[in-house]
Amino acid sequence: MIAATWIAACLSRPSPGPSSNIQFVQSKSEFGSGISSQTATFDLQPHESDLVVAVVGVFPTGQGLSISDTAGNLYQPTTTVTTPSGSFVTAYYAKNVVTATPFTVIVTVAGAQELTLAIHEYSGADRGGPLDQQVTNRGSTDTPDSGMVTTAVDGELYFAVASHDATSATKAGSGYVQREIPTDNSAIYVPLATEDKIGPAQTTSAT
Repeated sequence: MIAATWIAACLSRPSPGPSSNIQFVQSKSEFGSGISSQTATFDLQPHESDLVVAVVGVFPTGQGLSISDTAGNLYQPTTTVTTPSGSFVTAYYAKNVVTATPFTVIVTVAGAQELTLAIHEYSGADRGGPLDQQVTNRGSTDTPDSGMVTTAVDGELYFAVASHDATSATKAGSGYVQREIPTDNSAIYVPLATEDKIGPAQTTSAT
């Protein structure tokens, strides 16, 4: 059993139109301890109007957290989940992005903390309102799930992030592709694992 594991799933609508499909483009992650800021830079310049999803893990307080990038895009929070040990994990998204070279996402917090950041680029998402649904869950298990959601549009992006309070080899759930695991060592850092899939309208959960 892994103590205090939780997972959150965020779902994104595809752009209107029969030929629009959401596709994963690239991702990057960084982690550290005893720091008040963290950056992650995409290897390639993102495309104009794409979707960027950023996940931030902070311990112990998460106070004064701000997120920005070198292109000046606005990041909207989805939901924040707190593990019993006190780690804060939040998923953010920037829609219809303006690009820059380099494209670096910057997170700052108040004081020296454990700070983990993972960023992801997707093409084909709805430029006006990409976030469809979100669900969170937490517990003590080595097979966590997000809880159920029911979607109505084919070709949705199902994006999930998990964190835990142990040292574990985290793997992607059934049907998902693992994107980033900056660290799995909760003794020093805030563990994060991200995964995604593109799927039809369905009732499903992230695992």
